[in-house]
Amino acid sequence: MRTILNKTAIRAILRYNLRKNLASNQQKYYERYQNSSIKASLEIFDYGYFKGLTEVGKFKDTTKIINTKYQLINKDKALIKQFGNEVYLYKGIVDYYKTLLEDTRKEADTLILTLKQAYDIK
Repeated sequence: MRTILNKTAIRAILRYNLRKNLASNQQKYYERYQNSSIKASLEIFDYGYFKGLTEVGKFKDTTKIINTKYQLINKDKALIKQFGNEVYLYKGIVDYYKTLLEDTRKEADTLILTLKQAYDIK
């Protein structure tokens, strides 16, 4: 491996590495709040009414979406509000995570272009 002497390339590598690390760190929160939201939903919703699902979010017969009567297994208002808060926080984490991933991709593109120019790579 050759030593990188070009300061522009070094700065581009460091910027990309910072973005990559931020996205990687955010992934932990993404997974934690995703799992927390799922766990909380299990205490509130009767998933027996979702039997028409073939896989997450996909119904065998879309008319079952309209005809299904969703039921709560727990009507505790505080628990439902807590679930709503968790889902709302999760949405914010997902939005920020998506932004970090987009920024990381842009930094990767910039890094590739910088290295191509700095080292005359085609």
